[in-house]
Amino acid sequence: MTTPIPVYPPLHPPKPEYDPSTSTYWPYYTAQERQMLLNHPKDEVKLEITLMRSEIAQVLKAQQKDPCKTPQESLSTLYTIAVAARTIGTLVKYQSDYNQTHNKWDSFLAEAKHIALIRTGIYRQVAALGYAVPDGVLEIEPDLMPKPLSYSESLIVEAREKAAFKTNSNQP
Repeated sequence: MTTPIPVYPPLHPPKPEYDPSTSTYWPYYTAQERQMLLNHPKDEVKLEITLMRSEIAQVLKAQQKDPCKTPQESLSTLYTIAVAARTIGTLVKYQSDYNQTHNKWDSFLAEAKHIALIRTGIYRQVAALGYAVPDGVLEIEPDLMPKPLSYSESLIVEAREKAAFKTNSNQP
């Protein structure tokens, strides 16, 4: 008789695709830059990050040639750069969250770690401490948990730990 393979809940629920036309700077890109963004793979945001960095560099270069004349212009320029920097940060986080910066094995390794955390009962311990855990993991009974020690075994382990501590604390 074979044991059925359990079905584990997914580590990451599906996320919506990124749409480059929702970018704050979409109206300011040239037609060629827009076309490049639309033709670029949807899960790759490096191109948009690079475009926004070049836009910031162009604004800074223009400021060096012709500085702002009023405080309002200065604030407007600063605000524009701040929004662009925040958007770049968001895109970098998106890229990191979607594992776009890592190799092809990362999703496999993350899934294996997720299953190990379920099977060893770590998610149960984390949930008991009040932290959030992925949906569905608490319904699965851990099967790789070590057996609890008997009272006499725990006394032996405690005595060994105390002896090891005394030995280590006596050494200079």
